[in-house]
Amino acid sequence: MSQSTLEVGAAAGQAVAAGVALAGVVRLLGGKRVLDGLDLRVPVRGRLGIVGRSGVGKSTLLSLVAGLDDPDEGTVSVGSETSPAGRLARCVLMPQRDCLLPWRTALDNACLALENQGLPRAEARRRAAPLFERLGLHGAERLRPARLSGGMRQRVAFLRTLLAGKEVLLLDEPFGALDAITRAELQEWLVGALDADPRTVLFVTHDVEEALLLCERVVVLAGGRVAAELDVDVARDAPRREVVTGAAFVELRERALEAAAIGVWELVVRAAHVPDYLFPAPSAVVSSLGSDAGLLASATLGTVREVILGFLLAVVLALALAVLLHFSAALRRALLPILVLSQAVPTVVLAPVLAILLGYGIAPKLVVVAIVCFFPIVVNAVDGLRSTDAELVRMMRTLHGSRLAIFRRVEFPGALPAIFSGARVAATYAAVGAVFGEWAGSSSGLGFVMLQAQPALATARIFAAVLILCAIALALYALVTLTERRLVSWQRQAAHA
Repeated sequence: MSQSTLEVGAAAGQAVAAGVALAGVVRLLGGKRVLDGLDLRVPVRGRLGIVGRSGVGKSTLLSLVAGLDDPDEGTVSVGSETSPAGRLARCVLMPQRDCLLPWRTALDNACLALENQGLPRAEARRRAAPLFERLGLHGAERLRPARLSGGMRQRVAFLRTLLAGKEVLLLDEPFGALDAITRAELQEWLVGALDADPRTVLFVTHDVEEALLLCERVVVLAGGRVAAELDVDVARDAPRREVVTGAAFVELRERALEAAAIGVWELVVRAAHVPDYLFPAPSAVVSSLGSDAGLLASATLGTVREVILGFLLAVVLALALAVLLHFSAALRRALLPILVLSQAVPTVVLAPVLAILLGYGIAPKLVVVAIVCFFPIVVNAVDGLRSTDAELVRMMRTLHGSRLAIFRRVEFPGALPAIFSGARVAATYAAVGAVFGEWAGSSSGLGFVMLQAQPALATARIFAAVLILCAIALALYALVTLTERRLVSWQRQAAHA
C-alpha cells in the first residue's frame, strides 16, 4: 500500500515519542469490573489493535489512557506521565463519530487543535491547508461537513487528530459507521498515512481483519483482561486486496478469530457469574495447567505411552489382517462383515471386560487403544490393496513377476496413501481409547486424573486434561502426516506432474 508523505509534524509542532503502559488496571462502572487487572504495553510508535465484543472495556481503556478517566486500581502511564493531566497532554482521541462542527468548514475543523493552542485562525489555516491535497481532500477546504461524504469527513477528522501534535493516537472505531467500500479505501489510506507520520497508536475495532491490516500487534479483550495476543508479521506494501488474501494474513485472521471465540467464552462465563466447578472460564483452565502442572505432566507421560504403543499395535495387526484378506477372497468375505459389526459394540463397554481379563496394568489400555484404531486402518488398507491398477499387475506378470513380487513392488507401495489415510483417522481416536482404558481401571494417566477430579468438583482440571488430550491427538496426527510425506513423497510429485 502506498501513500504520499505527510509532513504533519512541521504543521503541528514535533510530537515527543511516548509509549503506553498499563499495569494491574481495574475500572469499576456501576459496581461491575469492566477492566480487571489489565496489563498492557505499547512501545514507542507501535500500533496496537484492540478487539472484543461490545461491553468488554475497549472504549473505557482508551478513556483511561487519554487521561479522561482514572483507574480504581493499578497504574496507567504515557511516556513518563501517570497523572490524568499528563496523559491528556500526550494523547488525542478520535471517536467513531467524526464530531465535525457543522458551523465550521472542513479546513476550520481540521485547524481546531491548532487554534486551541493559541494560533490565530489565519496561521492555523496556512499550516493545515497544504495537507488537504495530500489526504485526497483538495477542493473540499471550504465545504461544511453536511456537504462532505462519509469518507471525506473521516479524513478531515483524522487530519484534525494529527494536527493536535500529540504522539499517542487513540482511534476508537473510526471507520465503524462507514460502508464497506469506503471503509476498505480508508483502511488502505490509513496504513500509508501512519507509515508516513509514525505515532504510537491504540486502535479499537470490532473487525478482526481491520485490526490485523492496520496494526503490528492485536490483543483480544474479554472479562476485563487480555484473553489472547497476536503479533502481526505480514508485508503491507501490496494493494489491500492482495494483503488480505495472502496465505500469511488468512492464517493470522483465523488465529485471531479463534482467540476471539475463546475471549467470548471467558466473557460469558464471567458475566453470568458461572462457578468454575460448573463451567470454567479459559483463564481458570490455564491456571489449572500451571497449578496442577506436576500432576498433569506425570499423567500425560503415562497416557502418551499408552497411545503410542496401542497405536503401533493397531497398525501392525491391521496391516497383517489386511494382507491376509487381500490374498484370500474367502477370508475377506467371511471376516469383513464381522469387522463391520464389531464397531457397533461400544468401547466403553469393552474396557471394563478387558480390565477384568487382563488386569489393571498397561495391557488392557493398549488393547482398548488398538481396538479403537484398528478398524479405519484395516479397511483403508484392504481398499488400497484392492484398488491396484490392473494394467500394472498384468505388466508385472509379463516381467517375470511372482505373486509376492507383485505385492511387494506394486500393490503395497500403491496402497500406502490409503493406509496412511486410515492411520490419520485412527490417530485422532487413540487418545480417546486410552482414556476409556484408564476409566475402566487405572491409577495413573489423564483419564484417572479426570475421574479423581470429578468428586472434588475440579472441573478446570478436567478441562485442562481434555486440552492435553487434544494436543496429544494433534501431535500423533502430525507425526503420521510427516511419516507419510517421508515415505510417500512420490504421491505429491505425481500430483504436481
